[in-house]
Amino acid sequence: MSTRKLTAPVVTALVVLGLYGQAASAAEEVVAYGAAAAALAKESQELFRTERRNYFRSLDDEFKATLAQDLEGITAPRLRLAIHELPSRG
Repeated sequence: MSTRKLTAPVVTALVVLGLYGQAASAAEEVVAYGAAAAALAKESQELFRTERRNYFRSLDDEFKATLAQDLEGITAPRLRLAIHELPSRG
């Protein structure tokens, strides 16, 4: 009884892995040479750089806005000079 319980999942797993392996072996690598491929690669790199730059700018703006909001709610601590207590200039 236990052999039958173990055999079914093992056979199912092997069939599924075999199907995935068949699909993976059918994939081919495409290699392009020449000026068109170089232009496409350069355009793709520039697009990546532009998108990365825009992402970091927006992230920086978001951090600055969040920091400004957080700092508005914080009151500056009181300074204690010698014996006298004075409000800080923050």
